[in-house]
Amino acid sequence: MLLQSLKKDAEAVAGKLRGTPPFGENVYAHHGKLARPTRERVEQRFLEDRFAGCVATSTLELGIDIGDVDLVVLLE
Repeated sequence: MLLQSLKKDAEAVAGKLRGTPPFGENVYAHHGKLARPTRERVEQRFLEDRFAGCVATSTLELGIDIGDVDLVVLLE
């Protein structure tokens, strides 16, 4: 139940941030319930975009190469 909530929270926060400065449409949600092709597309876009935001559960702690990260904000 908690994992389901985290997934929804990540998607909700990403949805609220998407389209706003400074990232515009380059805001992504990342969590373990995403289909593999979707997760891989998010990881690739986050790596390639010059300015992007990614709202994630702990899935990005798995050693995925997402490039340089300038700021991390941990909620709850």
